[in-house]
Amino acid sequence: MAWLGTPGDARIGFAVACYEFPESNRRGVHDWDSNWLVIDGRVECSHGEWSFREPCLTTWELAALLSWLESPPLGEPSSIDFTEPLLGFRFDGHWSSDRPIEVRLRAEALVGAGLDDETAWHVGLSLPLKVSQASVRDFALRLRFHIERFPER
Repeated sequence: MAWLGTPGDARIGFAVACYEFPESNRRGVHDWDSNWLVIDGRVECSHGEWSFREPCLTTWELAALLSWLESPPLGEPSSIDFTEPLLGFRFDGHWSSDRPIEVRLRAEALVGAGLDDETAWHVGLSLPLKVSQASVRDFALRLRFHIERFPER
């Protein structure tokens, strides 16, 4: 599992478990059914600790996340969101800030968090993370392993 954040503070663990439809043998540009990935997530923060396992990224969205993490725009805030709104990432544009990366969680990614449905499904939860540029690069490197194991089909 790749971790982003600081142990003892807010952090998220992230791994690709499998293709949602492993038997799919359809190929083509952005064939949705063949490319949905089931993500194993683990969250540790002041709200508690919980896990989720959901098909919430495609292979190309995972590749886009990797690219965004490896070179986020400096000097201005940027974010990346996905088709399924369970996960989102935001960079404040400055590595010098205390918590430059924020992970946004919603819906099924919050089922174990003990939040009411309105908050979990509509408001979500933001986790500002204490990270360094080096730790984000390490997280991206670990994500690359998952992209290699689960390429676009």
